[in-house]
Amino acid sequence: MTDPATDAAKRAAALFAKRDRLASQLAVLDSDLKRATQDYSQAMRIWGFTPLMMRQVCNARGLAA
Repeated sequence: MTDPATDAAKRAAALFAKRDRLASQLAVLDSDLKRATQDYSQAMRIWGFTPLMMRQVCNARGLAA
């Protein structure tokens, strides 16, 4: 018979490891989105454009998945 506390701690450790990997991937995606937003902003000559505004552009153009 296994100890429920140890089982829960092992499961939590695995979940924390997964969360850390996903957080790292999210940071990379956020950086890429920021760059794409800056590129769009420069191409359209719009200053102060934000990633949220970029999402709205994608939605308005029917590009959002």
